[in-house]
Amino acid sequence: MDFTNIIFRGQRQSDKTWSFGDLEHIAVGMYISVNINTWHMHDDPTIDWGSNIYIESKTVGVNFGHKDINGKLIFTGDIVKDIDDCLYLVVFDGYQLSIDPIKTSDSSFFVTDIIIKAFKIQVIGNIYDNPELLKQQSL
Repeated sequence: MDFTNIIFRGQRQSDKTWSFGDLEHIAVGMYISVNINTWHMHDDPTIDWGSNIYIESKTVGVNFGHKDINGKLIFTGDIVKDIDDCLYLVVFDGYQLSIDPIKTSDSSFFVTDIIIKAFKIQVIGNIYDNPELLKQQSL
């Protein structure tokens, strides 16, 4: 696993929009430190490289460089669908990202470029913005 391409995301405490960068811990919580590689991912023009944005700690997600079939980054907490429209939750198992089936007994898969292409994995939402998807088994 390449630890040089890790990107964290978290929802801002102020307005619940997403911020991307390095994760920092302090005594009163967590913040995202926007770096040179992630400042362009923000819609807010006031956010620049070096900005520190306080986030809701429960919303932290991590990406290890994987993208779905549409080129969208895959983070923990994302909900993805496969070629058969079955839904999966992206989790970190302590070693790498995996996708766990939602409401089925299907097998879990490690997130690899081969799996993403073979099963046409596509991010359709996340557990924070789209919790209703956790109640479905497929689309």
